[in-house]
Amino acid sequence: MEQVILGLFGMILLTWVMYGCLIAWRFEFYKTAAIFIYHIFTLAMYFSYISFCNFLTNLYIRLPSENKPFSGFKLYVFLFGVFHSMVGVATVYITKIWPVCILLLIASFIFCIDAYSCLFTDTYMLCEHRIFKYEMKTEIPIDGIICHVVVRRNVEKLKELPEGWQYEDELKLDNKWYQEEIWSVHNSNPFNEQHDSRRNQTSNW
Repeated sequence: MEQVILGLFGMILLTWVMYGCLIAWRFEFYKTAAIFIYHIFTLAMYFSYISFCNFLTNLYIRLPSENKPFSGFKLYVFLFGVFHSMVGVATVYITKIWPVCILLLIASFIFCIDAYSCLFTDTYMLCEHRIFKYEMKTEIPIDGIICHVVVRRNVEKLKELPEGWQYEDELKLDNKWYQEEIWSVHNSNPFNEQHDSRRNQTSNW
């Protein structure tokens, strides 16, 4: 989770620096430096995204439904929305390149609510990526859920966790979850499964 949160905060910071560079360029304030920094930080955004998306792993984090930003009314979503809307309205009046600035503000809004949700959630699910939707119900673990994780800093200490639950700072997983390749399509392709079944029937004859 720390890696995901770090990636989100990195993207928030980079987004606002890029926004500032566009405003500086528009008002010709260190224009050349602003454009140079803008392009450098655009590249840096890629590395923050790598941290956020757990690149080259077969695992991902899923928040409980009640902790997702748009599941019901959330005060922090409303406040972030108001703030970004106010900045967006002001941007339209002060610069002609407001479409690009608005896109950056929308990205910042999404990153902010995701970062807040991840930072203050008390539990989350560690899941395995599935290539096909039908695999969620037909392969073990069901729904791709490897284990439920409790964030110790956000909950009162429990004497005993339910089966299948672990504290984040004591997380222990089988080595296979770290060794599997994310694009191992050959084990999940339904056409291969049909081919294997036909081959087995032929061999039995």
